[in-house]
Amino acid sequence: MKLSIKTPRDFLNPLLAKKSIDKTKFDAFNSNLQIYIHGIHSQHNSGQSEPNIVSNTLQPFIQSLNYIAEVHSQKGQSGIDLAIKKEHKVSVIIEAKKYQDRDMISKEDLHKKSFYESILYFMRERHQGNQNIYHIIITDFYSWFVFDAKDFDKLFWQNRQIKKIFEGINSNSLLGDRTADFYDLVAKELPNLKANLFDDLSIECAYFNLKDDNTEKELIAIYKLLSVDSLLKEFNPNDANSLNREFYSELLYILGLEEVKNGGKKLISRSVKPQIGSFYENIADKLSQRGKNSDFETIIRLIIIWVNRILFLKLLESQIVSWNKNNDYKFLNQDKIVDFDALENLFFDVLAKKPTQRRHKEFDYIPYLNSSLFEFSPIENDNLSVSNLSDDAVMEYYAKTVIKDEKTNRKSGTVSTLAYLFEFLDAYDFGSMGSDDIFAPTNKTLINASVLGLIFEKINGYKDGSFYTPSFITSYMARESLQKSVIDKFNAVFEIEVQDFDELKRYCDKHNYKNEFLEQANTLINSITICDPAVGSGHFLVSALNEIIYIKYQLGLYAIRGLNIKLANDELIVSLHDEWFEYVKPKSYDSDNHLLQKLLFEEKQRIIENQLFGVDINPNSTQITKLRLWIELLKNSYYTQSAELVTLPNIDINIKTGNSLISRFELKDEIKINNIKQEIKNYKKIVKEYKENIGGKKEVLASIENLKDKFRLTLK
Repeated sequence: MKLSIKTPRDFLNPLLAKKSIDKTKFDAFNSNLQIYIHGIHSQHNSGQSEPNIVSNTLQPFIQSLNYIAEVHSQKGQSGIDLAIKKEHKVSVIIEAKKYQDRDMISKEDLHKKSFYESILYFMRERHQGNQNIYHIIITDFYSWFVFDAKDFDKLFWQNRQIKKIFEGINSNSLLGDRTADFYDLVAKELPNLKANLFDDLSIECAYFNLKDDNTEKELIAIYKLLSVDSLLKEFNPNDANSLNREFYSELLYILGLEEVKNGGKKLISRSVKPQIGSFYENIADKLSQRGKNSDFETIIRLIIIWVNRILFLKLLESQIVSWNKNNDYKFLNQDKIVDFDALENLFFDVLAKKPTQRRHKEFDYIPYLNSSLFEFSPIENDNLSVSNLSDDAVMEYYAKTVIKDEKTNRKSGTVSTLAYLFEFLDAYDFGSMGSDDIFAPTNKTLINASVLGLIFEKINGYKDGSFYTPSFITSYMARESLQKSVIDKFNAVFEIEVQDFDELKRYCDKHNYKNEFLEQANTLINSITICDPAVGSGHFLVSALNEIIYIKYQLGLYAIRGLNIKLANDELIVSLHDEWFEYVKPKSYDSDNHLLQKLLFEEKQRIIENQLFGVDINPNSTQITKLRLWIELLKNSYYTQSAELVTLPNIDINIKTGNSLISRFELKDEIKINNIKQEIKNYKKIVKEYKENIGGKKEVLASIENLKDKFRLTLK
């Protein structure tokens, strides 16, 4: 058995490794670390024993990290040198040896007494019913080896031969030094453990040495590794993608809505205590004045359209600010959007038009968004546009508002609705979606694309309740189905018989030096199409999008030096040259940073336009799916050499409203319509031009209607 050494950053959950930290807390950690290093240096020089160094130096350092740490006796037997406890149970086992002790493991040699002792202490805890062990640490006070307890459980506790050895020495019927017997027997058995017929088994661990000249970045990784989030596994990657109840509740309040229970469902209704200035009441008042029907259905559909646009724009604003490192690029505020007329101008005279066609030149830095999101919807044309809302409408701050005054107290009193909405959105962090600051720049709560997707779905499910599928489920579904499809295609085209994805990776590693192979492999994966027949909020399609990119990376199909991609909790974690990838407006358009951003955008655009399709009977669902896909693409928008952000693709024709449970034709039916093949050929040509921004949307929609009319005339 041998060690598989990882740096602390690579050992961590990717989302935790990338998570920003509080500088004050890190500085405190660094100070305590320096005290610890000075202490062990002094005690080693004075010849102190291991127990003294543990109690005088190691224990206080561990306790400074907010742990309960103490020497632990295992029912009268030789004790654990130091144990971190949670709820009175051993959660982290720390085995300590003096510096340069011959029994201490090294990066090159795992087979030392300190390792065997760690196995014995772990086995004893498991034997006593403790299933809450998270990590095992072996240290000489300078070198630290951190193991995941799951590996100890799998390799030793669940290994029949190792467990038999443990049960034998644990018997009271044996004479002699049973711990020494255990070490000897395990030392003889471990070399017999094999990964396969040829290779020794390896065990993964994080390693760092406090004698090294660690950089600030490396110290931050050590800080995270030794944190409660890591050692006690309290970091939950799902937290980043779970509903933020504070955000959701206050947003509903501003909209004039609230969530109510109806049987087993949570539905959205008009607020029981309506605020006159809320969006709902403002819309209802204006519809009544215009002699229009002010029913709940009409009002909430208008609200959904406008909220979708505004939340999407908040993400866009945050990205533009991040890419340019300039807060002057913020535009969702009352300085630039003074009233609802200005908001409508932003929607339709700025975002729906190319910069050269705009009347409002002050927004030239905002890109043209080529999407139906910024076109007048039929319900707006028939009822009300956002500019018709009253600018004089005011409402009281939410009792639990996140907005604080100069004295950090919750704001109270009245405020205009639009100003309140902008102030509320600015109280959250939408900017960490594609960037990473080492130290948290603010104490604002992150609202990322996945959180917004959940909120979109909950508001969209106002009538029937929302059914949001968690990330781990959609990720699993996408991974299992796509990997199988990729394996089948490679087996068929390259005439091979690989059985699993790891075997396919090894096959590709041997052939990736050939340009012809790379081109053919990319073409195979690009030919896969995915259709979700009940698309909901588009969560599965987002998972499929990320999975396709990750599959290509794993197979070595991206020829970018220093690129590293991980897929964690339905999110691509990208690093370049060992730095978290963060795009900024480039000084050089040949830089690796810019070329990677461009590659990711073009890959996502191609996948969204050609490989992802969805259907839903609910028109709000299809609109939200488009929005989710646009948001995923927005993360990797880039600046062209003319300093313009690239436009979003036309995906309207891929995501359709319809009933996927019924069909007019069987899949293998021959459709007998005069010139049908020519009609389809013309349609594909128009679609291609539309996607390339050559043709217009009207021509495509007219072509679709023309085909549908001909299908309707056909008898089966």
